[in-house]
Amino acid sequence: MFGDDLLYCFDIPGLPQDNLMVESLFGRLRCHQRRISGRKSTQPLRDFGHYQILFLAESEAQLLEQIRTVSVEDYREQRNQQTQAEAPRRFLYRLHRDPAKTMRDLTEMYMAYLPKQWPFVVSLPENVPRYTV
Repeated sequence: MFGDDLLYCFDIPGLPQDNLMVESLFGRLRCHQRRISGRKSTQPLRDFGHYQILFLAESEAQLLEQIRTVSVEDYREQRNQQTQAEAPRRFLYRLHRDPAKTMRDLTEMYMAYLPKQWPFVVSLPENVPRYTV
């Protein structure tokens, strides 16, 4: 009646038949995030949710035990990825709060990428009239 690949959960031992428990876990995280932030939006879970799921613990001792299993190199790599994920949000925050300074910083970053001989100095031939403003 059904295709062989449709109900594969019965072929793999330990695989749940549905994802209701996972959806429930995300729902609890979203509810918790709303309580903490006081906002309806749970957008920060998009970037940081996997860390909250990774370190679910019943006690502080259990949480510390879980954190100790993470190597320093893995921590630094994930921290860099998190910083990169936060960059667009930080930029929009800065642009909203202080647009003049943000645009000045962007201009300075752009000028740093330009070659050192910028602006190009072009010598004009002698027969071309020179205009001053």
